[in-house]
Amino acid sequence: MKKNKINTNKITISSEDFKRIKLVFILVLLIIVWSVVWPLFRFVVQEIPPLVFRVSAGIPAAILLLFIAKVTSQKLIIPKKKLVSIIFYKFF
Repeated sequence: MKKNKINTNKITISSEDFKRIKLVFILVLLIIVWSVVWPLFRFVVQEIPPLVFRVSAGIPAAILLLFIAKVTSQKLIIPKKKLVSIIFYKFF
């Protein structure tokens, strides 16, 4: 009687593939969260003025962004080369 062999080959994923998988996962998560939260905005702005709502959401988001940048040692400075294009794109 033959014994069944178990394939012990490990699946390897390159770092580039892992980054792509991670980005797709984040995009799917963003789509799910945005689609769940978007209908709630209509009810929120009936009770709270839109500007107050945006500021109350923006301040924690800015603090979180600064915290993540500090933890990951990322700089939030915009390079001078890209400053003109960013100013141009903000109008669209």
